[in-house]
Parts: sequence; structure tokens; C-alpha cells
Amino acid sequence: FKDGKLDDKFFYVFHGCDGAGIMHDCEGDIKYVERIGQISDDQDNLWCEDGITIQDIPTADYNPRRRCNFRHPGLGNVYADYEAGSAWNSYGANDRISEDEF
Repeated sequence: FKDGKLDDKFFYVFHGCDGAGIMHDCEGDIKYVERIGQISDDQDNLWCEDGITIQDIPTADYNPRRRCNFRHPGLGNVYADYEAGSAWNSYGANDRISEDEF
């Protein structure tokens, strides 16, 4: 907090067993973290880092690491800065993640 106001440029969403997400199991994913950052100025297009939109990808040069903006299905906003991840197979169903890993 700065001057009593939240000044973070991003926030985290920790998912437990809520079935949210777009991962490959039958109810969404469980136990993953989203890091949600800056909202994109363009809420109509999903821009990629190499100056193309996501609609242009089928005809663009191959790039296996291309990062694009992300429209969050729950929040409805397009984010220019978004990451998500999971520690699959690292922790058991009832394990806690040690604080020293953060």
C-alpha cells in the first residue's frame, strides 16, 4: 500500500478445488495460480508480441513461443500482462506449499 491505496500493477488469484480454468481436465483446472497484470488498451483485439493479432497467427511465421494478450473468461477483460501456472505432480491433494518457496 502507498498512501493508503493499493498501488500494485498486478494481482494474484489462487485456485484451489474450484474447477475454474481452461486446463485439460473435465471441470477446469485445480490448484493453479494466475498472475493478472495490466489491462490492454485495446479491448477488441488480442495483440501478440510480434505486432500481429491472434487472428493473424494461422498465416504468420511459425513462432512456438509467441506471447499474446489474454481475454480472461471470468473477468471479461483483455490483459496485456497475464501468466498462469501449476505445480502439477509436485504436491499431494492435502499438502501445503511451503512459504519459503514464494
